[in-house]
Amino acid sequence: MSKNKKSKFRSFLGKRQFRYGWYATLITVLVIAVVVVVNMAAGAIEDRFALSIDMSPNSITSLSDQTLEVLGQVDEEVHIYTVYQNSTQTESRIQLEAIINRYCAQNGNIKTENIDPVSNPQKINGYTGNTSLSEGAVIMTNADESRVRVINASDFYQYYQNSSTGSYSASFTQAESRLTAGLLYVISDDTPKVYFLTGHNELSSDNCSVLKEQLSNENYEVSDLTLGAADAPELAAGDTILVLSPTMDLTDEEYETMRDWLESGGRLMFAANYNVDFEQLPNFSKLLALYNLSFKDGIAVEDQETSSSWLGRPDWIVPTIEEHDATESLTDGRLIMPSARPVQYPEMPLSGIQYKSMLTTSDNTYVKSSVDANTDLFTRTDEDETGSQILAMSAMRQNIDDPTQDVRIVLVGSSDIFADTTLITSTNNIDFILSAIQWMVNRDVNVSVRAKTAQDTVLRIPDAGTFWTLAAVCIIAIPVLVLVGGVAVWLRRRHL
Repeated sequence: MSKNKKSKFRSFLGKRQFRYGWYATLITVLVIAVVVVVNMAAGAIEDRFALSIDMSPNSITSLSDQTLEVLGQVDEEVHIYTVYQNSTQTESRIQLEAIINRYCAQNGNIKTENIDPVSNPQKINGYTGNTSLSEGAVIMTNADESRVRVINASDFYQYYQNSSTGSYSASFTQAESRLTAGLLYVISDDTPKVYFLTGHNELSSDNCSVLKEQLSNENYEVSDLTLGAADAPELAAGDTILVLSPTMDLTDEEYETMRDWLESGGRLMFAANYNVDFEQLPNFSKLLALYNLSFKDGIAVEDQETSSSWLGRPDWIVPTIEEHDATESLTDGRLIMPSARPVQYPEMPLSGIQYKSMLTTSDNTYVKSSVDANTDLFTRTDEDETGSQILAMSAMRQNIDDPTQDVRIVLVGSSDIFADTTLITSTNNIDFILSAIQWMVNRDVNVSVRAKTAQDTVLRIPDAGTFWTLAAVCIIAIPVLVLVGGVAVWLRRRHL
């Protein structure tokens, strides 16, 4: 290079524009490098400790206290496998993996890994028995893979109706409930069994699909039970049977089966509407009488002036929740007992059995003992019994040496609260039922994680005028301001 050219090059390097540009470039490179390193470190820390803040609607990826309680019980290795192609990057996968990472961060015994269903179908088949799984499914196993729970992708979603459009949408709101139930399953030695008694015109699981699904979600094995059938399971201590408003009686053989099972440590929940005729059910009555239990005849009606104790009509009672191990978690919301039948508190309690009220009415309640088409329910007469009534009660014969041999019974004065109606989805009725079953099973750790309610986060524009105003601001005004600002900065810098 000639001396003249070298002189010009040095002169160029000495220019203020070049020095400022070089410094700016160097600083920019350093800042980018620092940002990359910090983000990599933050990502590694987040993967290990799940420290990100959940800003999703209703905190979809946050863990509830019930899940944290279950996580505290995990003292063995558990594997959670997601099923996605490696190339799949969807919002649902990001949410699901974020939730699973929080499980892993809370307990180091929980490991997670993805299985690509295209490149590694053999591993999936080893858990599912050659049953194919769609993307988004999850497989959970304990360390020796003796207990496996498969959760299909659709099980993570809850469908809800948009109040504005009437259309139905899927919301990723059941992930925590399903995962926690699966976790409890794979770390448990056994799973509590709940049976709906059938064969006596009572409500079966088909009439109580919402309750059945929630019981399954909370890690119970749920099925119908027909006593004496060839495929009927052998009842064991700790099993729970739901008897919901039967209108046909037990046979003598069925009575003996129920009696022997109950005496050996069975758990019975018996619900009866006001129109159940116990005179036609002598064996059912005899079964309850073994523990000095019975229902009153008639329907409980609240005084119309006690407006806080009923909803819609005075025979739709909002009961008082009494202190009980099964009701201590029922702090929010309210229960509604429609057309309820009072439970009779034993006049002569049997020695060794603890009787406790669970739900009661106000002191102004009266009982219509005879109800037919001509009965005026809402007019009190001198013949009507008046006073606080029991709508749910428990009885327990405790076995101190072996709690699995406890006899636990719950009587409920309405089977309508179990059925598939708006009551079970719009009130806390299902929470009461589930809590009562948990008490009967005497479960140390329970999954009571409910599906998180989906929120409609769509911004709705009320009218055309508002639409065009927003359009003018977003499409014209804001871009013009950005452009003007950019031009002003450019003009200033070109004179440096």
